[in-house]
Amino acid sequence: MIALAAFNRPVPPAAMDYLLQPFLPSVDSAPVLNRLVNMQFARREAGRYHLHPVDREYAFNQVKSEKEKDKSREDNWTEHDLLTRAANYFRETRQPRETWKTLDDLEPQLNEFDLRCAAEDYDTAADLLSDIDFDYLQLWGHYRLLIQMYESIRERMGDSSQKQRCLNELGLAYSSLGQTRIAIERFQEAIQVAKNRNDKGYEGVLLGNLGLAYSALGDTRRAIEFYERALAIAREIGDKRGEGNHLGNLGLAYSALGDTRRAIEFNERALAI
Repeated sequence: MIALAAFNRPVPPAAMDYLLQPFLPSVDSAPVLNRLVNMQFARREAGRYHLHPVDREYAFNQVKSEKEKDKSREDNWTEHDLLTRAANYFRETRQPRETWKTLDDLEPQLNEFDLRCAAEDYDTAADLLSDIDFDYLQLWGHYRLLIQMYESIRERMGDSSQKQRCLNELGLAYSSLGQTRIAIERFQEAIQVAKNRNDKGYEGVLLGNLGLAYSALGDTRRAIEFYERALAIAREIGDKRGEGNHLGNLGLAYSALGDTRRAIEFNERALAI
């Protein structure tokens, strides 16, 4: 029951076997799980088992915290140990990347993310999310889910490189939902992190995104300020791709202002790159 409580979601017997294997190398969970169902201690749905929330809370409360751990005993696992082991099960059950077509294909990653957060392993959770955010969740339009996940770890990460990425992805997701003011706040937070890390490349990307946000608000002249700062950084670090993007954005901005000749000038320079 404690193992089921650690997963905190319906799981097949194979998941239970994986979690309990360090305690019982030859464990076969299925018969015991069925007994728990018959005794109304567990529930079964479509071959997966879980606990009622009240039973889950009671069972997991029997596990020691990290502070209470008896370090003289190797088998004295804590909440963190069990949650990490449960998260590792879902890591092992990920599908091949080429099969990722819908949100259902990312179910192992989403479950693992929840368990990493429950184990307070926020940097690992952020690393996992960075693998599926832009090319999958963003691309498929799951902006609200991305916001929910990144906001849950935004203030808890220790890795500053992950934090600046988190804030940038949040800005992009909020922008996609039309919540531009919040997007600007997240981009500004990310820029400060990038400056503290002296990460010029990422600072330039963020300045460009901030320019796009102000452009969406119709504040074209402010957008141009940020594009120009981003362009200066791209040239400083030799980022030709970034330079081309920022020149193109400047072309669009001057076109929006009605300065067509200047817009042509910037677009021709971008085209050359």
